[in-house]
Amino acid sequence: NYGQQTDSLQPTQTSTCSSNAVRSDGMDKARMNGGGNKPISGKMSVDNEEQLALAEQIFSSFFSAINSNVKGLSYRKTYTDRYIDYTLQMIKYVAGEYRTIDFARESKGTYQLLMVLCYLLVACLGGIVILDEADSAIHDLLFKKIIQEIAPEIKGQIIFTTHNTMLMEADLNRNSIYVLLEEEKGEKLIRCISDHVNRTYITNNLRNKYLHGEYGGLPDVNRIDFANLILSLAEKLMQ
Repeated sequence: NYGQQTDSLQPTQTSTCSSNAVRSDGMDKARMNGGGNKPISGKMSVDNEEQLALAEQIFSSFFSAINSNVKGLSYRKTYTDRYIDYTLQMIKYVAGEYRTIDFARESKGTYQLLMVLCYLLVACLGGIVILDEADSAIHDLLFKKIIQEIAPEIKGQIIFTTHNTMLMEADLNRNSIYVLLEEEKGEKLIRCISDHVNRTYITNNLRNKYLHGEYGGLPDVNRIDFANLILSLAEKLMQ
């Protein structure tokens, strides 16, 4: 991931984003700002200022493409001796006019999009990336479009977990789709859908087959008696 050094925006060639970095309910904003990830704010040498210009160009192209209200992104910079303190800002159309807003004030989904973009670019440059819940707080259709369009550009490898079944309908190599199964004794098993006992034809809709239980991995949930739970809670509160 992005290193702790303050003089570079460049990622390492192997990046891992575990549940420690991305919680199940979205991006941990404090970690994104104060931890090892440097795209949002930080400090760097003026000798590397061209990296900020490149980041502005990439982030502006990406976010303006997925949101018509976004005009672009830029860095607010303060110079001290040979260093630059920088903060990422988004220029977007709000309440009838374009406004410049600190990226730190954006939603969890927008944070997650920036994080995912950075790691996808690492994979495009030949790195190996592992993401847990990569699409957390991102719309299913948007994440599907992003993955589908960037997949041909990936020169390295990206491995990510997701609950977004729409990715099964994306134009991706079927050998790259795995389902996490839980066996009777609680043991976990990961199985590629191409290894399933029932043959999958190219005309088959993988998502429909999965949702109908052909590949396993579906939640096995008994009936939840919410009426009884609420009644018990109400009785307890009345005591």
